[in-house]
Amino acid sequence: MERVNFYVDGFNLYYGLRRLKGIDADWQKFYWIDFVKLFEHFVGEKQVLQKLYYFTAPPLKISKSNRQSRLLEANKLLNENRFEIVKGMFYEKQSICPFCKSVITSPIEKRTDVNIAVQMMGDCALNKVDTLVLVCADRRRTYSPTDTKTPKIYRLFWKISARLWGLWVGCLTCNRPTITMKTSF
Repeated sequence: MERVNFYVDGFNLYYGLRRLKGIDADWQKFYWIDFVKLFEHFVGEKQVLQKLYYFTAPPLKISKSNRQSRLLEANKLLNENRFEIVKGMFYEKQSICPFCKSVITSPIEKRTDVNIAVQMMGDCALNKVDTLVLVCADRRRTYSPTDTKTPKIYRLFWKISARLWGLWVGCLTCNRPTITMKTSF
């Protein structure tokens, strides 16, 4: 059997679902999902989902961090050694409102991209996988296998209905949008 590993960018997956929830509230039920069971539907007949790596960073707010921990621990309990959590981190970035000069603090996720790349390279180097599937919503991550002797690498984009989504951060003092990051899918 061909060994398949999935590498899930949890931050992008979560915000993709949140975006869909804004369009259709029924999407909220997918927040609590068995990730291994979901991605087994993408594995062929002569393949086996060997491992799913879920890359994320614990939210800074305790209540959100607790909810995320419960979801991830439930997946770990259901799937044992087939589900592994790889944690990055958030840090708070401060910027200045260009209108009223107030300080704005926004969370920035770090280490996810590096952790994904290191895990994928390590699994290939140690011959732990035959096919790699990267699950993300980030077009910057493009891979094209050129050597037939190396493991196959695929991208599975978490498709969202809109081509662009924005992260809006507003100033609490003057209530104007100050930072907008657009990511194309």
